[in-house]
Amino acid sequence: MTDQAALTELDAIAWSADSGFPASLLDAAELQPRGRGVQKLTLRVLSSNEAATRRYERHGFTREGTPREEFRINGRYAADVLTAKRL
Repeated sequence: MTDQAALTELDAIAWSADSGFPASLLDAAELQPRGRGVQKLTLRVLSSNEAATRRYERHGFTREGTPREEFRINGRYAADVLTAKRL
């Protein structure tokens, strides 16, 4: 059994500000790790995506760090925000 799991590949999902879909998606994504006894769920988001970061924080994720120059997008480096939630 592992104490930690990571959510990946959520970057392709488009969400409207009024939609309940993202919260439902995150709720569903927590079920399997929680059922396996995972204690901590991590999620990364580009630092420029402030709306997504706020949504994750409203869902109980907290910022744990910001790896700098994690990605290169259109010739420019972008930072990544590591968030986590205790299950």
